[in-house]
Amino acid sequence: MAKANTETNKQEQQIHKATAKIDPKINGLGAKKALKIRHFSGLKEFTADGFKRINLFVGLNNYGKTSILEALYLACNYQDPVSLNNLNTLRGLTLTEPNIDEIINNLFYSIDVKQPIEIDITCENGTERFSIELIDSESQIQPKTANSAKLPLNQAQRQQQFCQNQIITKYRNSLNNKTLEATLELISVPLSNQVMPNKVANMNAANFTFNYERNTQMPFPVVFIHSNYLTSPSDSQKYIRLIELREDKEIIAILKFIEPRLKEIKIIGNGNQPELAADFSDDVKLLPLNTCGKGLLKVFSYLLSICSAKNGVVLIDEIENGLHYSIHELIWEKLDYLAQKYNVQIFATTHSQEMIEAAYRAFKDSNFNNFSYYRIDRKLDKTECTNYDATTFRTAIENNFEIR
Repeated sequence: MAKANTETNKQEQQIHKATAKIDPKINGLGAKKALKIRHFSGLKEFTADGFKRINLFVGLNNYGKTSILEALYLACNYQDPVSLNNLNTLRGLTLTEPNIDEIINNLFYSIDVKQPIEIDITCENGTERFSIELIDSESQIQPKTANSAKLPLNQAQRQQQFCQNQIITKYRNSLNNKTLEATLELISVPLSNQVMPNKVANMNAANFTFNYERNTQMPFPVVFIHSNYLTSPSDSQKYIRLIELREDKEIIAILKFIEPRLKEIKIIGNGNQPELAADFSDDVKLLPLNTCGKGLLKVFSYLLSICSAKNGVVLIDEIENGLHYSIHELIWEKLDYLAQKYNVQIFATTHSQEMIEAAYRAFKDSNFNNFSYYRIDRKLDKTECTNYDATTFRTAIENNFEIR
């Protein structure tokens, strides 16, 4: 045990030494500085500025903290209209009716689809505007011939009823006045005959087919870790990539602070569905990673997401979920270290006073150069956001003021 503790201390010293060498400023074209949201979810209008590398939002339940992260997720995925349905998946919603209401309507403030959603993000290179507009908000069942729907030849003689609607998303960059448009087309197909029109790409959900065209590659990676997220099948591929880059050891070194017995995370299984397994020093058999404790899985998902989102954005909802208060400060320190190393910007929410106080301890020595704190309040239908500067945040914590 003494030897293990010595190795852990060495790893911690190496990590802190590396942290000191990293420029604390946010670099890269994707750095977000301010956000303005109109007519999205529970937010009629919302404005926040002064973003740094790590940004924490607090506030009462149903005040719009998660909606802020969701708006960032959609705006950062502006070239991928299927992110609209991905957001419903993150929310735990499933499609049950053959119309577009299930996908889109609940994203509009007060379910008023006549007013477009607008999300403005101010970056180092100007202001980006992302908007969502619904075309034909009511389902219309129209008969379509095999030719018009471009069905496969073996189905050419069969005529089907399709329910079809469209969502159009627009993106505009103020720097070069560049405008991109993407359309999501929803087509309901009877379960007894899963036939898809011929499009560039498709994604299936229940008895629906989503067809979309993507103009270019995504400019930077975006990861949304929802409050109920633990792991996903894609984590295996992400971790394999880290192993190839010889960057997996750093994740293990940090996880050892939480579980000292952890020796390694290995890839098991073959083919298209590899799985992650934990190798503990006192166990002969490998344990599937999903059978480990929730806290370990949460921290692993945070670390893996940052390492896999170089020059991108990571969104973490209810960051304290599943984590013991004694490791909160450590978590902030390691997230800050990896965010600097991989040039990632983090936006997170919390209800936890312990998590807030841990952030204060983790960032106070740098005078909060990498950290911004925001409190969300609501007066009637108006959402207000207060950015606590370093002095105000320090005073509030040191005097035990309630700032959640």
